[in-house]
Amino acid sequence: MTRLGYGKEIRRWRVEKYRESDKLLNATPSHVTRITTGSKGEGLNATPSNVTRITTGSKGEGLTYYFESDFDFLFSFNYVLCVEAGIDIHHIQGDIEEYRMDTRVHAGHCRLLQERE
Repeated sequence: MTRLGYGKEIRRWRVEKYRESDKLLNATPSHVTRITTGSKGEGLNATPSNVTRITTGSKGEGLTYYFESDFDFLFSFNYVLCVEAGIDIHHIQGDIEEYRMDTRVHAGHCRLLQERE
């Protein structure tokens, strides 16, 4: 597998490079101006300073080359915090929106309940 480009060392190297790419992109203020979500493409207004991009999927695990397969990204809004049940939200700073995850729905899904604006 190493000769084919799927050995442990090359996968670790790819993960490091994708993380480095995310760090550089997240530090660049002019890259993201609009993020779309869902099949309808409803836009979420997001500026680069309040959104963090994380490479996930096969690229995030270092399993594929740059031009091989698709890219999966997770966009995290820096002003929103999602906590699981049982977390004490009174110790979290006040300028962050808080949502609680309700996992009593279909497997692999959760419902977000707003706790504090």
